[in-house]
Amino acid sequence: MTIAPADLLAYVGGAALERYGRLWRVTRPADRGGEEGAPAFTRATVGVYIDRDGVLRNAASGVPRVTWLDLDGDGVREPYLLSEPTRTQLITSPEDFSAWGVIGTPSRTSGQADPRGGTGAYLLEADAVDEGVIHSADFTGDGEKVVSLRLRAGTAAVSRVQVWDATAGGGTDRHSVSVTWATLAVATIAGTGTNYVLKPLGGGWYRLAFSVAGVVADNDNQLRIFAAGGGATGTVYIYGANAWDASVPSSYQGPSLATRNADLISLPLGVGTRARLSLYWRGAITGSNGTDDRWLVQVGTNSANRLGLRAGGSPQVAGYLQGATSTVTVTGNAQAFAPETVQELILQYDAGVLRLYDRTTLLDTDTCDVLTGGWSEQQLHVGHADGVEHGVAAHHAVMLASGLHDVVAFREWLP
Repeated sequence: MTIAPADLLAYVGGAALERYGRLWRVTRPADRGGEEGAPAFTRATVGVYIDRDGVLRNAASGVPRVTWLDLDGDGVREPYLLSEPTRTQLITSPEDFSAWGVIGTPSRTSGQADPRGGTGAYLLEADAVDEGVIHSADFTGDGEKVVSLRLRAGTAAVSRVQVWDATAGGGTDRHSVSVTWATLAVATIAGTGTNYVLKPLGGGWYRLAFSVAGVVADNDNQLRIFAAGGGATGTVYIYGANAWDASVPSSYQGPSLATRNADLISLPLGVGTRARLSLYWRGAITGSNGTDDRWLVQVGTNSANRLGLRAGGSPQVAGYLQGATSTVTVTGNAQAFAPETVQELILQYDAGVLRLYDRTTLLDTDTCDVLTGGWSEQQLHVGHADGVEHGVAAHHAVMLASGLHDVVAFREWLP
């Protein structure tokens, strides 16, 4: 069924920017004259995003971040609204590789073209096997951790990046990955963790990211970058190394941004006492900060009445309704939600029934409270609320509509 303009209560994200020239559009009910509600956005630090040319840019404090990504492999970048939790990164010299220690006698040549459009990158050269640079990461708490790095191909056919525990057993490879430049393939050489697909930037640069399982925080944990792998020699260009006390990567944090605060967008709504609502979400999820579910988007924040989508560390996404007397969760197939790939979900609230769809596929359904008393808070939140950290996500389209609508109806509102 087609969604009438009066039924579209909120529209947020990169698709809204393409359609309206703005990141959000929210209308209030007729008893308020139908005027647009004023949104609120907070992030009390600078944040980094990727522009449409693939260049890393800074967004000032209090300014939303629209990052341009090609996540479906069609060669076209789309705009996504970034929503990330607070992060403190642990590499104290993320760009100055002259301050790093060395393994062997590699050459480090500064003044190279970098992903920001400047000349802050380094050319790392190994004229002998297993030569590279090394930097300690002072992790807090044992468990899975994550690192990222910006790389550009040099003369080496394969480059290697490693997190090495210099304490355990006289030296333990927690996770070592290779990048094969001819195929842009990332593979585990030793250790365990999750490898993320190389994310293309501009100028031939890529973001490499991988998690590391089994880190012992009190040990000497080292991020090591080798110009060449597989017993070979050669060069690679390097820039922007990060490490976090988290299990999934997020946006880049440079030397002046050790801690980046969370993004939160709140928009006033005219939900009223509607018995049927459909929440559409198109975007990409990296995941939560751990195994606990983290909010992606929600209507309301009070524990008695709220509806929304949450990302778990499985990774999977759950539809969630917390009513006056009970909490109901409908979960999708964890296999369907690969990190940093485009997903399309619909959560329907149908006067006592909750349904979650992956595009046209019904994933789960369950009975729930009938919210006859109306919503406790007439707001739509993209990001976290109630002081609970949220998942790392890029939102292309968040739409809330009155009534029950399928993916075809929502796609009519996409650019």
